[in-house]
Amino acid sequence: MPDWVPTPTSGGLVDTFFFWHNTLARSTRATVATLSFAGLCLFLAGSLLLRLPLLRYPAFLLGLIWLALIASVLADPSRSAHLEAVVVVPEAQARAADSINAPLRFGQSLPEGAEVRVLEDRGGWLHIELQNGRDGWIIQNQVKRVVEEES
Repeated sequence: MPDWVPTPTSGGLVDTFFFWHNTLARSTRATVATLSFAGLCLFLAGSLLLRLPLLRYPAFLLGLIWLALIASVLADPSRSAHLEAVVVVPEAQARAADSINAPLRFGQSLPEGAEVRVLEDRGGWLHIELQNGRDGWIIQNQVKRVVEEES
């Protein structure tokens, strides 16, 4: 990949602490969140009915788990996975507008394997964005959308 084509950065502090976000399927996270909420409700009800304040501690823990999992499901990048795409032709000419006559957007062609994000789909053209925020228009058949399958 040429130096001028930005590549996505991998990992970070958030990925270290929230590793389960990428290891558990979205449906599994939603199921565990549902069960955590049910457990939270049961422990709080038991604490109130039986007048046992110690039951509030596991309820608090289940509440934290529930909040983390709900945030994980709502902020899931795979919800917008259809926006991710990869250039599949040896050289893709990015243009300033959705026309073959529009001027070239970058000084060079996008190489095969360049990762882009699709901003808009218009009449056979895709408005794409690189990792550094630069954007342009390319012909739709020059990229393939990336769709992650849930396990």
